[in-house]
This record gives sequence, C-alpha cells and structure tokens, in this order.
Amino acid sequence: MPSTPIHEVSKYIVYETCIMELFKVCTIQTRLLGTFISVVQQCPHCEYRRTWDSQPLLNNTPAGNVQLSVAVYVSGASFFKIQRVFRAMHLQVFLYDTFRRHARTYIEPAILTKWKASQDDMLLRLSRENGIIGGDMRADSPGHSAKFGSYTVMDLKTNTVIDVQLVQSNEVGGSYHMEKEGLKRSLALLNGRKVTLDCIVTDRHQQIQKFLREAGINQYYDVWHMEKAHLLSLAKNQVILNMQ
Repeated sequence: MPSTPIHEVSKYIVYETCIMELFKVCTIQTRLLGTFISVVQQCPHCEYRRTWDSQPLLNNTPAGNVQLSVAVYVSGASFFKIQRVFRAMHLQVFLYDTFRRHARTYIEPAILTKWKASQDDMLLRLSRENGIIGGDMRADSPGHSAKFGSYTVMDLKTNTVIDVQLVQSNEVGGSYHMEKEGLKRSLALLNGRKVTLDCIVTDRHQQIQKFLREAGINQYYDVWHMEKAHLLSLAKNQVILNMQ
C-alpha cells in the first residue's frame, strides 16, 4: 500500500506537556526549530537511547516549517498576521527571515519551474493552430503616475494565461508607454515560438491600435472596455444635464 505524501499527512496541535509524558522515565534533551521539536531520550539505567522528531526532515529541514511557508505563500496570506496568531496561542513558529529563505530556496524555484513547463506546453499547442488571444495591462496605481505595469496575455479559447511581462515606466519613457511595451514583449515571445495569431482582443489604447495595425495583426476591442466607456459617457452627460 503506497504511503501518504508528507504534505498530505494530517497534522495536530500537540502540547509540550503531553509530549514530555512520553519521555518522563528517562533523561531527555530537546532541540527546537520553529514548529519542530526533537527529543533525545537517554535512559540512565539501561543506556537505551533514541531520538524522536515531531516532523519528517527534508534534507535536514523540518517538513512542517517548509509546508507552513508554502501555505502562507500560495494562499496570499500575510506571514506577520500568521505569526501574530501563532504567538497569541503560544504556538511555536519561525522568524520572517526563515520564511523568506524557504521562499527563495524551495517555493519560488518550484513555482517558476512549474510555470515554465506549463507555458512551454501552451506555446507548443498554440504553434499548431491559429491563436486567439487577449491582452491587457494592470498598473500599480491609476492614471499616469504608475511605476510598474504587468501586461498579461491569455489564450481566449481556454481562458489560460500564456505570458506576463513586467514593465517599469522609466524603461520606456513614462507610464503611458508601458502597455505597448508589454504587448511587444509578449508578441516577441509568441513569434519566437512560431505562434500564428488569428486575432487579438485588447482595449482601445491608441498606441496599441497603431502598433497592431502596422504589424498586420487583426485587432478586436474588449466589450467590457467599450461598455465601461459608454457608461462613463452617459454618467458625464447626466451630470452636465443636472448642472443646467
């Protein structure tokens, strides 16, 4: 019968006094590491000795510590809020520096590897058919004061993200030019992987319209953006009428 993967094993909150009841007839030494405790048991009479660990070890790193970091990272939770909850319960937890070390060493490389593999599969599939994609940018602040913008391209047949490009405003001479640059980088990636586009759906950004027209790529407008502009126009007209 196959064993249960470590990350799927059920976990419990165990009090220190309950753990020590298992070793009360022997001399013990403990070692703490975040959520992990190791107890070395030594019998003064028969010289029996053993080590008990509260968690499996992954290359000398407690599995529970790593899994807690993963859970915080992928759920979008704040480590500092989780830390306050743990401390309110007197539940042992590691420091933020440990969380960041787990992220750099394990979590982020794993996410990047998975993303690259998935992206390669999507691009290979798209290279065998005419793609219908959608693109848009999200900035870190509204208006023309944004410093960073992330341009996302999706396969509209499967509603799957194909590529994300991060653009900094000072790379392109201002935040107004970030959207075009993000699109150019994504299209360069698609072109490099021999993806042929049937069309692309975007907003009505003027630089985007001109760029796609000159590149000979069919462009359609996002209905949501058009409806939003229509509603804003109606609201503006209503305000003008109310002021008259």
